[in-house]
Formats: sequence, C-alpha cells, structure tokens
Amino acid sequence: MSYWQLHPSGVLTLAPDPSPPSPELPASNPWSAKELGLWFAGASLILNALLLVSSLRLTVYYVQHSVAQPMPLDLFPFAASSILSALLFAVMLALHPSPGKKRFFLLVLLALWLVPLPAVAPASMLIATLAVYWRHLALLADRTIRLFSIAFSAVLALSMASRALPGLAPFFYYSIGLNLAPLLAYPILTAALFIFSLLSLALLLLKRPTLPQSEGSSSHRLHYPLLAAILILSVLLSLIPYLPQVNPSGSMIGVDSADYLKYIEGVAPGAGNEAFLSFWGTDRPLTFLLLYALSSLIGAAPAVKVFPVLLSPLFALSIYLLARSLFKGGRAALIAAFFAATSFNLTAGFYSYILANWLSLCFAMLFFAFFVQCVERPSVKISAASLAMLILCYLSHSWTWVFVLLISVAYLASLAIIGRKPLKFLGSQRYSLTLLAVSILIDRLRALLNSQGGFEAWSSTALGVLQSGSVIDSFKNMVFSFQYYVGGFYSNLLVITLLLVGTYLVFKYLDQRNLLIICWLAVLAVPFFFINLDLMWRVLYLIPAPLVCGYALSLYRGRLLLVLTVLWQINYVIYCLTAIL
Repeated sequence: MSYWQLHPSGVLTLAPDPSPPSPELPASNPWSAKELGLWFAGASLILNALLLVSSLRLTVYYVQHSVAQPMPLDLFPFAASSILSALLFAVMLALHPSPGKKRFFLLVLLALWLVPLPAVAPASMLIATLAVYWRHLALLADRTIRLFSIAFSAVLALSMASRALPGLAPFFYYSIGLNLAPLLAYPILTAALFIFSLLSLALLLLKRPTLPQSEGSSSHRLHYPLLAAILILSVLLSLIPYLPQVNPSGSMIGVDSADYLKYIEGVAPGAGNEAFLSFWGTDRPLTFLLLYALSSLIGAAPAVKVFPVLLSPLFALSIYLLARSLFKGGRAALIAAFFAATSFNLTAGFYSYILANWLSLCFAMLFFAFFVQCVERPSVKISAASLAMLILCYLSHSWTWVFVLLISVAYLASLAIIGRKPLKFLGSQRYSLTLLAVSILIDRLRALLNSQGGFEAWSSTALGVLQSGSVIDSFKNMVFSFQYYVGGFYSNLLVITLLLVGTYLVFKYLDQRNLLIICWLAVLAVPFFFINLDLMWRVLYLIPAPLVCGYALSLYRGRLLLVLTVLWQINYVIYCLTAIL
C-alpha cells in the first residue's frame, strides 16, 4: 500500500508504507516562525474561502419536513470575519521570511478590504496566501487540512449534540451550510469531473501506455471486525427514518414507496405462478419478487419499509468487495464501504425510494468485482460468478443493467486498444465476451415473450437526450438537481471534493483494474450534458463515489481527516434522513 508522504523540501509524493510506520511529517520545531506561519496561513485560507462564499450572498435552502426553507442564520458575519482575516494575513506575513519588496507588495493587498465589492478582498487574500507559499504548497495543504479537520470536527460534534440540546442549533446550520452554500460550484465541479474522465480516456487511447497489473488486496488483518462495524452502522443509519422520535406515526416515506406498496398489495397472497408471471413482465422482476416474498412473511407495508434497511448493508458489502478487487490494501476498501453506508446512495435512495435501482447497483458492484478478475485471469469459475451477478443485476433493474453493459464494453475496448494488439486481446477474452453476450440474449428472449427488455427501458434515456435542450439548460438542470431534486441530497462538499481528487489520483496511478473507474465515469459523461432533469439525477446516482472517495482518502495518512470524514458523513446522513419526514 502506498501513502502520501511529505518531505522536508515540501514535496508531496507517494511512497510505500514503511514498517514500522514513520511519522506523518518530518520533525520540526512546532513553535518556530516558519511552522507558526504555516498554521496562520492555513487559517487565512479557510476563513477567506468561507468569506468568499458568504460574500456571494446566495440564499441557502435546507430541507425540513420535506420542504425547502431559507437558512435562518447569517453563517459568516462579514464585518467581524473580515477584520479577523486581515489580522491572520498580517501575522502570516510577519512570520514568513520573505524579501522586503515582496512583503511590501503583499501588504498592499490588505488595502483591498477598503474596496466596496465584498468578494474582492477575500479572493485577493486567497491568491496572496497561495503566492507567499507557492514553493511550499504541500506543507500549506497539510496544515490547512489538519486545521480544518480540527475546527470543523468540533462543529460537527456540536451539531450532532444539537439534536438533544436545542441551544446548539446554530452549529447544526453551520454544519449543513458548508454542504449547501457552494450551490453554483457543484455543477461546475461535476462537469469538470466528467470532462476530465472523457479527456483522460481519450489520452489513454491515443498514447496507449503500458498499464501495470493490479493484484487487488490480499490482506485480511483487522478487516472483518471493522467491516462488521461499518455494516452495523449502515443498518442503524437506515433505521433513522422509522425511529419513533423521528417518525412518531410510522408513516411510509420516499417518493416511490407508495407505488411499490400498491403493486405488492395488488398481487393476491399465495398467487404463486400468477405472481411470478406478473413480475416477469416488468423491468424489475427480481425486486418485486423479493418484496413479495418478504411481504408474505411480515406483510406488504413492513416489507416495503424494511427493504432499504437490507439494501444498505448489502450495498456497503458489495462496494467493499469491489474495492478490494480494484485497489491494493484493505484500507481503501474499508473507507469505500463507509462511504457506501453514508453517501447519497443511502440518502437519495431513501428520498426517491428507488429500490430496484439500488438493488441492481449492489449486484453491479459484485459483478465488476468478479469481472476485473475474469479479464486478467479468465476462468470458468470466475466467469460463472460474474454471469450470475450480471443476470441478477439485469433482473433487478434492466435500465441500470444497460449502463453496466456499456461500462463493461468500454472497459474491454479500452484495454484492447491500449494493449496495441486488440484482436489478440479480444481473442483471450472469450469468457468475458460470452457472459456479456448471454445477458444480452436473455434480454432479447424476454422482449420476444412480450416482456419489457432492458433496451426498451433504455429508450427512455434516448428520448431524454432528444428533449434536453441546450448546454445552458443542462447547467440549469444541474443547479436544480443539487439544490432541490431528491431533497438536494447530492450536495455534499466532502464527497464531491474527494471525487475530483480521487479521479485524478486513479488516472495518475492507473493500472489495468482501476481503468474501470475512468471508463465508468466516461460512459456516464456522454449522456450527462444532454439529458433532461428527470434523468440527470439518476445518472448522478450511478457515479461510483464511494470507490473513488475511499481510494482518495486511503492515500492520506492523517487521522484527523478520517475523524472529520466520519463526523461529516454521519451528520450529513442524520440531516438528510430526518429532513424527508
């Protein structure tokens, strides 16, 4: 396993994990002027970034009782914060051993606080701080991350305590405000993510570099207890919407929950073959069949309620297994499983109640976990497991299966082109190509039997592309998706930031297996900029965020950021799952 290591020169590189572990940073005097200057510079960056967002004066909406309401708090009082920002910047300059002329030039920037435009001063301070530490950005980044982790972990802890102590409510608004405030940035960052993925794949196909093989993770030390804790956490979090304190009446939640309940109740108990034939004619027969079997044991309404509680740990487990297949070491797999239990797959999944999509994604992750192994080392046993997972994915939600099929084809085609001998490579992939062909054959046979096939369900996507409008309309749809659609639960600053960082790291340290992630994002990127609002949020739901976030965070060795991540994600889930009632 490799980790980010920081050298005295300030250069940040990947190095193998030493044994015994080395300290996170080179030894230095914590009270030296250079060290104190770095901490003040980090504080200046954080405060000026918050001031810059606050200066835009956007109305921030949050969800309460399924209704979007304006935030009842001025998150960052501008006057007091600007004075503090100027003081932090001045102290940072005083501690930095920069030449006199450069210092004088930078001190002039403090006068920008007198400019009547509120966004000019914090933006200038951000640029100036980065300019001062341009040659030591790695050191500055480390101190900024640690300082932010300490400060905001305290805010998140107080936010969670506000559930029992109403007097701490302002910390709740601070915590969710940081997720909701960068409203206009999310579409830009998401567009950058997809564009980067497309360009990265295009560059790989043009240069055709030699990709090293990846063996995945083989270590099992301490993974099972931690994985069990994550699975238990996923169950506990998914029970939040039905706690008596949150939902006293025990009412059904989720947009599609009533439709699932109506469909299951419409099938007579003990219908047997008739029920199976009724389910078989839909695009999600396995999902309905499992719900029907569960309803025969505990009743229709309880079955619809408990199904997401079962899906949440299943999704976390499937992400864990896929991450172990893609990345070296178990650290990335565990962090990815945690994100799977606390990310938008849970919150948006509950809000919209897309049980079939959610279940199909679980099987898709398991399919890819076997598929990447089948591509590297073809065997009948692994191919059979891959085919079984792909068929279960198809039977759970055929619309999702089409995306999985496209990602698989893109992955194989990319490996064939990059390997410079496409015909020879494809000839060696008879097992992989056969299992994809078998799933397509099953879909076509179902379509011939007057059932709805996956490609017929896919036609709705094609129709969405034709009705999308311009790229400007697409940007408006992205803004609406992040602010309002499915409760605005895609707005998660930590997840989106780690998505960008993680995708870059996957590309930089690419191997044959995690090429799958680049292909995955590139396939989603093709329709994303042209589809309408109703389909955009569903494409966002297919982003492999837990995998990429887990990989990015696993390469950073600081524990403070892990503590912040745990508090951030749990606070995010609690807010989302209590807001939809």
